[in-house]
Amino acid sequence: MKSLLLTTDNLKATVEGRKTVTRRLIKPQPRPCTVEIMKSVDPAYYQSRWPIDLRGLYPNTKPSTMLGDTHKSRFLPGDVVYLKEAWATLKIYDELSPNKLPDIAPIWFWADGNHYADKVGAGAGKVRSPLFLPERFARYFATILDVRPERLQEIDSEIEDNQQDTIKEGCPSDLIDIPAARKLWFENLWDSINPKFPFSSNPFIWRIEYKLNQEG
Repeated sequence: MKSLLLTTDNLKATVEGRKTVTRRLIKPQPRPCTVEIMKSVDPAYYQSRWPIDLRGLYPNTKPSTMLGDTHKSRFLPGDVVYLKEAWATLKIYDELSPNKLPDIAPIWFWADGNHYADKVGAGAGKVRSPLFLPERFARYFATILDVRPERLQEIDSEIEDNQQDTIKEGCPSDLIDIPAARKLWFENLWDSINPKFPFSSNPFIWRIEYKLNQEG
């Protein structure tokens, strides 16, 4: 099963119903000459459109004039994914890799606070990266509703349904009625997670809309 990695704050916002959209970098980034990214016949693929025929500069590109590199979305509408979050187990398992942990290993999640350490005491294990949370230990699952390519700075723009996307991204409730503050909040959040592709660089991203599945 595919997974969706979330920070602790974004995981909490998702569970609380405040976050239903996330943005992820398109990797690799389209070439600087790209005007837009268009859908192809295959729903998993998109193709760059260039302003002129640049095959002379990029000989390995598609033969069609003005059509450039192909980009594949990792997610498709209808995909069910598990949410990755920071976690921990007992200290006796600290030297075991996640895939070698026994099924009976108790799991605690950082989003719930570190009170697990108070209960377990010296037996509490290290906090583990959400990157390595196995599916079998996941507690939250979501369904992908929509995926489309965009420029990052199109958030809260007038295109399609982006007008209030900072709210769908999990904006704190005290900022909801202040559009400029929402935008600044999102810019700072994005830059903290993606320092090599800051908001000011306006990278191409996948806009991913999802819904949290009901537990059980």
